[in-house]
Amino acid sequence: MVFKYEYIGKTLGGINIPLVTITDFARSNKKKRTLLMVGRIYGGETHSSWLIHGFIRFLTSKSKYAKQLRSRFVFKILPMLNVDGVVAGNYRATFAGLDILRCFGEDATSAELNPRLTPEATLLRKLVRSS
Repeated sequence: MVFKYEYIGKTLGGINIPLVTITDFARSNKKKRTLLMVGRIYGGETHSSWLIHGFIRFLTSKSKYAKQLRSRFVFKILPMLNVDGVVAGNYRATFAGLDILRCFGEDATSAELNPRLTPEATLLRKLVRSS
């Protein structure tokens, strides 16, 4: 098995946030480095969906390069972080009207750091710390 599909949590709108893990699960993951890839942070980033799709297809292929990568790395892929924005047709904002990328800096406001208003950002931070 090389592919695992799960959810890291729910958005403000109650929609599951998908997480795809690709690696050679037959080998121990203890010595492997983890690479995190996030797609579609903004609802309007339709092109990133195509990039993620191609990346997943390549990593799960029978290519010798894909097999080598799976044996050396754990790929954690969030195909879509701002799921609410995609569903609602918001170009940049979440349901709370906030920009997810503004939630990751020293100048982030208390609203942007509020886990109840920006669960996507909170869950991504947790995933980064655990990887």
